[in-house]
Amino acid sequence: MLKIIGRNLSLLSYLMLLLVACSSATPATAPTDDAPLLGDPQRGASLFAQPLIGEANATGCRNCHAIEENIILIGPPLVEIRRRITQLEQNGLLNAETPTVRDYLYQAITDPQAVVIGDYPQLMYARFGDILSEQEIADLIAYIESSE
Repeated sequence: MLKIIGRNLSLLSYLMLLLVACSSATPATAPTDDAPLLGDPQRGASLFAQPLIGEANATGCRNCHAIEENIILIGPPLVEIRRRITQLEQNGLLNAETPTVRDYLYQAITDPQAVVIGDYPQLMYARFGDILSEQEIADLIAYIESSE
């Protein structure tokens, strides 16, 4: 009887080791530093709506950029930003510096003077790249891309 139990335990141990060896705890493709972060539009909307951002208490996006189409505060409304991006895509005007819409939006957030739209004043806080995390920037980009 003890021999049967011992053999069953040995078989069970072997099967468990085999199962552990066959499973993989590592992902099939490891993330790289070059992989873009996936943004969450809901978190981006929440960040966009904050009146002040970061420890610097920078003026939040919503203070200058309206969500509604026909309301102009200081900067272009989201609808106009989206329209501008669509025009750039359609006319092939995205360039080596900003080859994708996400690159364009990233630059608009982190270096706003480089991509001023139309005749709007160049008043956007220039250090969002310093006070926002890469994830927060990705969230804002996802929100802007999703707002139509």
